Amino acid sequence: MFRNFQKQLDKTRSRREFSERLSSYEDILKNMSNFNEYFSTIALIAILIAMMVLFRAGYMLAFNNVSLNRAYGLYFAILFYFTVQLILMTSAFLTNEAKALTGCTVQRYLYKLCNDHFKSEILKSYSSQSILTLGKIYELDRSLIIASLATLITYGILLGTLGK
Repeated sequence: MFRNFQKQLDKTRSRREFSERLSSYEDILKNMSNFNEYFSTIALIAILIAMMVLFRAGYMLAFNNVSLNRAYGLYFAILFYFTVQLILMTSAFLTNEAKALTGCTVQRYLYKLCNDHFKSEILKSYSSQSILTLGKIYELDRSLIIASLATLITYGILLGTLGK
């Protein structure tokens, strides 16, 4: 949505067109804020469950003697939950990055075409509220993917050395 909006914004030439586009941008931000309001906790729970299953399956493969059939099941669980985690996190941080880029473009056009300080303040308040988070605790960004995987590996190594 943000990329399509930005393409439309690049074609804008008049103040009237810009104000029409600006109202659609406000609607996008409101929808994103509502999405974060209702689904951020669900996303947090889904990612936590995925991380727990990844940890458990990885630990069992690394430190327990499992049969070949059980190992295939664990590999499938790792692949499935890792994919779920990556899809959730990647789509959210790409959306946050697109929103930030679009926000900068809108601000530039706002000062260029309208020079309206009041509209600028309204958009800043919408923009600050419409960030995709995990349980309204942590904003989703690129570093979270690496940090979550590093956490799983670290805990696995710690528990593996304690068990030996």
